[in-house]
Amino acid sequence: DYYAGFSVNNVMQLINAIQPPPPKFAEGDLIHGKNNKRAQREGIANCTGLVIKVWSDSQYDILWNDTGTINSYYHERDLKLVE
Repeated sequence: DYYAGFSVNNVMQLINAIQPPPPKFAEGDLIHGKNNKRAQREGIANCTGLVIKVWSDSQYDILWNDTGTINSYYHERDLKLVE
């Protein structure tokens, strides 16, 4: 059987494994989907939404303004804060 296991390649990965960094967005933040390949595949590119719940692993429940649906999303690098 294959088991990927867990390994770290540098000190920052070890620190983040022990104490993950805080979430990038807070509840109530207005966010916008960036225009990159992953966001386009997920259908959130150039969409605006409201963060309604932040989970412990930087996963977010987002109410998307364009569709009116609530989805869980967790790639912080595909989202940006609306200023």
